[in-house]
Amino acid sequence: MRIRRMLMALVLAGLCFLTACAAPGDVKMNAQPQTRQFGEIAISSLVEGQPGCEISGKIPLTGVEAVDNTLMQWAMGQVDAFKQQAGDLPTMAGAPCSLTMEYQPIWYNTDTVTFYFKQYQDLLGAHGAYLLSTFTFNLESGQQTTLQDIFAPNTDYLAALSKLALQKLREQPESYDEYMASVGLTPKEENFAVFAPEPEGLRLFFSPYQVAPWAYGMPEVLIKWDELQNVLRAQYLPVELRLTGSPKEEKLIALTFDDGPHPTNTVKLLDGLKKRDVRCTFFLVGERAQEQKELIGRMVAEGHSIGNHTYSHRGLNGLSLSQVQEELNKADEAIEAVTGQKPKLLRPPFGFWEEEYTPFIGKSVVFWSIDPDDWGHRNTSYLVKHIVKNAHDGDIILLHDMLPTSVEAALQVIDQLKKDGFTFVTVDELMEKRLADANPSQSFRKLP
Repeated sequence: MRIRRMLMALVLAGLCFLTACAAPGDVKMNAQPQTRQFGEIAISSLVEGQPGCEISGKIPLTGVEAVDNTLMQWAMGQVDAFKQQAGDLPTMAGAPCSLTMEYQPIWYNTDTVTFYFKQYQDLLGAHGAYLLSTFTFNLESGQQTTLQDIFAPNTDYLAALSKLALQKLREQPESYDEYMASVGLTPKEENFAVFAPEPEGLRLFFSPYQVAPWAYGMPEVLIKWDELQNVLRAQYLPVELRLTGSPKEEKLIALTFDDGPHPTNTVKLLDGLKKRDVRCTFFLVGERAQEQKELIGRMVAEGHSIGNHTYSHRGLNGLSLSQVQEELNKADEAIEAVTGQKPKLLRPPFGFWEEEYTPFIGKSVVFWSIDPDDWGHRNTSYLVKHIVKNAHDGDIILLHDMLPTSVEAALQVIDQLKKDGFTFVTVDELMEKRLADANPSQSFRKLP
């Protein structure tokens, strides 16, 4: 659902560069905007006109009432303010006035999107002005995200933004003026009010004259999340920085199994895991789920974690985002029909993955840190020695329960590593214990 919304919004972004659409005569200010449906998102068009003065724009409609009301009220307020300014100016023949509004969606993850608005106001031939605004929303809850929501309380985040933004501008000297930037980047909330959280970091937008003369355009900078780690709330930290910081009283390790379930090997594995009171993570192929309903039901009943391994075990590299999502959605539906729950974890077949898709799938992408190549080495003794020798706290082990040698090796590994002080956990449990905030839309190989 969210991916389709994201795709539609991205398409619409290309359609939202505006053209002035003047209509002769007065148009009532409270006229109902024309709405054109496009998938799950509509574009609401603001078109008003009178001789010599034009207003046109596009506003996104998300289907989330709180979001749409906020955007529409803001847009109509901008129109009213512009009309007031235009009405207060003397009439000048041949000098048109106009207001145009365009927007671009910028996605942080499957639920969080920023609408970046540019307005261009031309009042009776005077030097036109650009006005920039951003609105960041969680489309699941309808809540708006403010700058304060991104940063931890009681931190001097404005000083950090001021310093880092100036550093970034200095890396592109053609886009800023040192004196104007020193004034325009003082640590005040209003100087950083136009922002968008992105997967890589926080993007800041600056209006003309804020950090540079008009001719320099509208500069923008991207500050990476790890550069802000000392002032961010935990959920915006990269995975490797989102550790709980609590003492590691246990050596944790996660066993994961791909490609199953297998009607006999997986039964033996589950019997051995139950005997040892160990839970692991199974990444299931969706098209096999219906064939092994009882076995998968047993996995869930005995506390094992279930992940998505695509529907048809198709390599995901080189596919479009929509193709990837189609494959994952089919697997989700097949697995949910058996377990009653949609998987929150993804294991890409063969480890093939386009990392730029991670923010948009609503799952944690789980790779591995120990791979004994059990398909190539179908030798139990070899597999056990390899895993035990390389095991460290926070590791994620890759095996396949389709192979009897791997099943036997897994049970022997459990027996040996338990003696060495390791505790076996599911990937979900590892995330819960080792991450301060286990949000989706992240990828990792281990969690030290």
